Amino acid sequence: MILKKKCLAIILAGILMFPIIASASSDSSDYELSYSYDGSKICGIGVDNGEERVLTNLMCSKNTSGDEISIATFIKNANGDTLTLESDADFYLYGGAEDSSTIVVNGNNHINILMDEHFTITGNGSLTIDGLYSSRLAVDEDGNQLYYIVYDDIDGFQHRVVDENGDDVLVVSKEEFEAMYENLKASNPDMAQIALEDLEYFINSQYEVVPETITEEWIKEHITTEMNIIYNENDSITFSNVGSVLDAENVIFESKDILDEKFTLDVTDVTSNATDELKDAIALDNKVLLLLYDISVVNENNEIVPMENGTFTIKIKLTEEMKEYDTLTAAYILDGKVVETFDISIDGEYVVFNTTHLSEYAILGENVKTDEIIENPSTGDNILVYVTILGLSVVGTGILLYKIRKEN
Repeated sequence: MILKKKCLAIILAGILMFPIIASASSDSSDYELSYSYDGSKICGIGVDNGEERVLTNLMCSKNTSGDEISIATFIKNANGDTLTLESDADFYLYGGAEDSSTIVVNGNNHINILMDEHFTITGNGSLTIDGLYSSRLAVDEDGNQLYYIVYDDIDGFQHRVVDENGDDVLVVSKEEFEAMYENLKASNPDMAQIALEDLEYFINSQYEVVPETITEEWIKEHITTEMNIIYNENDSITFSNVGSVLDAENVIFESKDILDEKFTLDVTDVTSNATDELKDAIALDNKVLLLLYDISVVNENNEIVPMENGTFTIKIKLTEEMKEYDTLTAAYILDGKVVETFDISIDGEYVVFNTTHLSEYAILGENVKTDEIIENPSTGDNILVYVTILGLSVVGTGILLYKIRKEN
């Protein structure tokens, strides 16, 4: 048995020499770094056409499913690296092969982690980035260093050893791996053809990705862009040139048209000022008033700027109370009355609706209840009941009169 040992320097060298590009995780808090030592098998590289690489959603995924679709194109040339994202595509991790690269935005894009490099961000749409790459040695619950195993199959290719779920097998020593060898054959078909004494393998230290917060100082030093920069409450950063984006506490306002950069968003919570008449009117529609905001755009003199006949998107942060309702509706309130309602969509931690003007807006909640329905008798049934009762009354009255006459 030959034991091949690879040090961390090889891993880091591979990271620095080649672009690290991985498909997005649906849960941005579930970080996992994937890469390869072999330049021809680097995570994220698909069709290699010269210096152009087409990246797909199935790359770097251990449990792939669904149709394979393109999520970006990576190009390396004399002007530096360029990552062009597909419309509304998501990425997990990106770092250019050089110290700086360009990210071209297309629609609503999302990248979980960036390497600590310099980036130029351009394009049309918005790009949200959760954090910066950092790593630490992975240990088990007892504090033992964890390792992953790479083996050479009979064709000479390198493969990671996986369990029945397709996840990397992590061990604390080569002896532990050897003790598990026979059972692991079921999950690693290539290993079934190789006896342990003939197996060539090596183990490497496992590292965990630990996302670091992106600070305003880091943005100033590492990002070149003409896009609007939004510092979100969850510490993610959004770059956007979708018209203009203004934000205030719990509210984001997007305008299709570019607004004066000196304009700001003013939001006042006027829920407590809602009249009983307004609440009653809303209740008649089987809804509940959850909040009422007065939303306006103001200039540098704190004067309200009229926002009418435009194309606007308003995002209001979800509250715990909102999450208790089956259906949410936005409503335009004027003079204490519901004038117009809007359908709502949910985007992460925000409720989103479109409008053409600014003023007071309410969020209404409704729970759809399935009560037992008691079927009302039809009109014909009612008439029959009335005729029957009338007939019985006439008969009863006749019998009573007959008895009275007989007694007299």
